[in-house]
Amino acid sequence: ENRSDFPGSFDGSNWTADLTYKRKFGEYLNALVGLNMVNDKATLENDEEFTIVDPYLNLVWTGPHGLNLNGGLRVNIHSTYGTLGVYHLNPSYAYKFEKGYLKVMGSWATAYITPSLAQLYGAFGANPELEAEKNRTLEAGLELSLNTGVRISGLFFDRREENTILFDNADFIYFNAGEPVRVKGFEWELIWEWTAGGRVGLNYTFTEPEGANAIRIPKHKFNAVAQTPLGKRFSALVRYSYTGTRTDTDFTTFTQVELEPFSLVDLRLDYVVMPGKLDAFISASNLLNESFTEVLGFQTPGRNLMIGWSLKL
Repeated sequence: ENRSDFPGSFDGSNWTADLTYKRKFGEYLNALVGLNMVNDKATLENDEEFTIVDPYLNLVWTGPHGLNLNGGLRVNIHSTYGTLGVYHLNPSYAYKFEKGYLKVMGSWATAYITPSLAQLYGAFGANPELEAEKNRTLEAGLELSLNTGVRISGLFFDRREENTILFDNADFIYFNAGEPVRVKGFEWELIWEWTAGGRVGLNYTFTEPEGANAIRIPKHKFNAVAQTPLGKRFSALVRYSYTGTRTDTDFTTFTQVELEPFSLVDLRLDYVVMPGKLDAFISASNLLNESFTEVLGFQTPGRNLMIGWSLKL
């Protein structure tokens, strides 16, 4: 039920079934074959539905000398927009030495995003000619792990998106964008588990978006987290995140707007009341009550305090 200046109620159902079969061939090869079926129904302007049938196959080869290969195929058969094929290939090689290992890894994958029933047949801008969004992602990176609890990784990524589903306010209709979106960049991560229950994590992502529809993607993003035990029963966690400037679209004027960068600090304290049974915590998100914008025209939460507990029976 939608309670607003444009009220309405909608009834719908979703049925999903998944049949899988696993088998091991020899010592190193594992296979998974399956069939996924989805049926979505909704009462919109009329009673509408679509059906998805997806057969898929995945193979995993784990070599005896550190070489691994994961590959798969999936066929998306949709009752509205037809048939799509997607695949993925993920090779990796780990070289082990006395103090840890060095891993080389990569990925080449495609994917899709199905338009919803409301986008295809709803009362507000529906377009039954919509096609699925299509994505292609390439990744390559290195990971170094040491027995001292230190893990360092670096990853290059290149993602291309086509047929992005957008809404045209002038013509009041959903449509597939003609211009592709491309996002490429580099991510670096450092994790140090310096003691039992204590760790430090840092990561930085540089992203270069291309295309008019590549909105709300910061060029610079940084996160840091530190967790430490405070005696036998207490532990504390502090998290800091920085999000750089982003470009958003003001959909009232269809002009580009630059969003200001912002930083957030979160804090959490945990206390073990009964070891293995009862834990309690208090947490504060946006501890400094930072005012910021994630999406133009939408509010964001200020300081938020939460107290809770968990009981294991």
